[in-house]
Amino acid sequence: MSRLYIIWNGIKHRCNNKSYHAYDKYGGRGIIYCDEWSSFKNFKNDMFESYSEHCRKFGEKNTTIDRIDNNGNYNKKNCRWATRKMQVRNRSNTLYYIYKNEFLSLPEIAEKYNLDYKNLLQRIKTYNFTIEEAVNIPLNKWRKKPLL
Repeated sequence: MSRLYIIWNGIKHRCNNKSYHAYDKYGGRGIIYCDEWSSFKNFKNDMFESYSEHCRKFGEKNTTIDRIDNNGNYNKKNCRWATRKMQVRNRSNTLYYIYKNEFLSLPEIAEKYNLDYKNLLQRIKTYNFTIEEAVNIPLNKWRKKPLL
């Protein structure tokens, strides 16, 4: 069984199988795959070339299918191949901020400024820091802000 087939089968499983552990994030909220992709042959015709190219660049294990619009369905226009890192940044719960005139996800900010993502998230979610405070106040210089 090829990796491409396993990915295609996973799409069908997420959309159709109510006993799938994350069904509520896919089929349970109305995410479907296009009729054409009911057939593996059609899925392969649409996606194999870009799949092969992504695998050459990033490796087969680091090639996953990603919906560009997280609320959209699985189809050729809304799907791309992505690394696991890209996948994490395209989740529906990913936080985005405008920081230094750039629209970035919190993981991108953490990476760009060499900061610990979990620490940033805790400062923002638990202690109500602004993004500027979370990024700029050194770890040894902050006290917990009172919760409102």
